[in-house]
Amino acid sequence: MESQLSPALPLIQKAFSASPVALGWVFSGLMISGAVSTPVVGRLGELYDKCRVIAAVLLCVACGCLVSACAQDLATLVVGQVLQGIGLGAIPLSFALIAQASAAPLVARNNALAVAALTVSTAAGLLTVGPVVESLGFRGVFLLPVPVLLPVAIYLWWTEDGDGASRNAIATAPRVDWRGALGLTVCIASLLVGLTLFASNGLRSPLTLAAFAVSIAVLPAWAVLELRQDAPLMDLRLLAQPAVARTAMVALATGFASVGAYVALPIMLHASPASGIGLGADTTAIGQLLLPLGVLGAAATLVIQRLERFMTMQAIMAAGALLLACGAALPAVWHADAGQIAIGTGLLGLGVGLVLTAAMTIVAREVPADRTSSIAASVFLIRAIGGVFGAQVTATIIGLSADPDGLIRPAGFIQAFAATGFVGLAAVVAAVQSPRRNGRSAGSLL
Repeated sequence: MESQLSPALPLIQKAFSASPVALGWVFSGLMISGAVSTPVVGRLGELYDKCRVIAAVLLCVACGCLVSACAQDLATLVVGQVLQGIGLGAIPLSFALIAQASAAPLVARNNALAVAALTVSTAAGLLTVGPVVESLGFRGVFLLPVPVLLPVAIYLWWTEDGDGASRNAIATAPRVDWRGALGLTVCIASLLVGLTLFASNGLRSPLTLAAFAVSIAVLPAWAVLELRQDAPLMDLRLLAQPAVARTAMVALATGFASVGAYVALPIMLHASPASGIGLGADTTAIGQLLLPLGVLGAAATLVIQRLERFMTMQAIMAAGALLLACGAALPAVWHADAGQIAIGTGLLGLGVGLVLTAAMTIVAREVPADRTSSIAASVFLIRAIGGVFGAQVTATIIGLSADPDGLIRPAGFIQAFAATGFVGLAAVVAAVQSPRRNGRSAGSLL
């Protein structure tokens, strides 16, 4: 669904007369919701039946699709995106379900198959987005998933995960950290609002300063709250350990680079060639140009077991981060034709597939079964936070480069892609410094 959304961004921008900065909220709303809901859904999966939790999440996604499909303004569409973002929490919970149901030697293979399914669905979405929007408009992107989501949710609701004993063992444990979820939401959202206002009103605007001030004030209060929680939304003590902090940086930086590039690419591809950088591509062509991302992402997950014969999982994660950084930065210097763009998106897909599969495999191997859901959710939480800022920062950079007539200058796109590549390189540095696997030490949890 998200793969179809990216090529449709130019149509959404035109339908609602949205600026690039405002358009960034289409992805930012989804990613904020995903960032906050991921650890919440992970904790709910430890307390209740995982299959039923995933079913409830899918129902929320279906409601969000309907809201976005019926939206008459950009704000309502973003509300629908927020509801759809809850669905991101089902991904790490699915990996926890795989780890629970798989024998130890099969975890890496089954994780790879799950990531391959995600990337193949991405490729399918990119291939079909052109005919969908030609027949139904951009609203079809939101309507078509609903008939699939509802029967799957019903099926899962009546399927048990077989982990009742584990849930009974933690039945008296602390519940979901709702206050932490609210604090994190306010902190991230106010900072992004500040970035949006900065692009339109400048840094001296009272509203811009107020938004940044709220974020700065809430962050330490949220941190104190998390440190006092028995079951915090994010385990800051674990993140304070050097090894975990470095690995968290990999998730944060790769999230920024991949989502930032994913937002900037369709805007650039749709731009008029008169701008000096665009290809004037329609929705179908944009989907085809982004297709290597899904295809090579699936291919990466299928070869990861072979790679592990020669490399550690940390080394595979570092190699994936390097490919991702190159793919994100390449359009800044190599954007003359479709072939050059396809090479960049292919590298991006390879990197995403390797990093995600390696991270989930490390979690499954190192974390006790009763913590798999929440720790896997923490990886996705940090990655989603990076994606939130990647989407909004690149959209802001592009928006600031527009002339009074709305034409975006090439420098804006070049700076946006350069920023994603630079942040991607930070993930490479962090991954290279990560320690090799060493039992079940806290430093190797992620």
